Amino acid sequence: MSKYIRKTVDTWQIWTNYGYGWELECIEMSRKEARENVRAYRENAPGVQLRVIKKREPINEHVLYECGICGSLHRWAFDGDCRNDRERFDGPIEYCDKLKVDVPLNQIEIKTWEERQAVTD
Repeated sequence: MSKYIRKTVDTWQIWTNYGYGWELECIEMSRKEARENVRAYRENAPGVQLRVIKKREPINEHVLYECGICGSLHRWAFDGDCRNDRERFDGPIEYCDKLKVDVPLNQIEIKTWEERQAVTD
């Protein structure tokens, strides 16, 4: 019997409202990290409205790209602020560990920043 391969990853989105509408502030990879981040927001910006939304995102393909801003790897579908986000990976092994994905390392494709920019422009 083959081992189950997870097809989704759980993320927690932190949304803030400073009086101008709701904005996605960051995405955390664990509930604990999201709660710590919310606690920090409440301490540093009292009165701001906060919302945490759990999302289950599909892992369609194992494609990462090297970020031209922070130098880390991100999932291909990632579209956030990498300075405030914990969805950074030092390499394919950390990617598998953080997302609890069991996939052979040779099946993880790493693309360049330029390739990612060409798709988003």
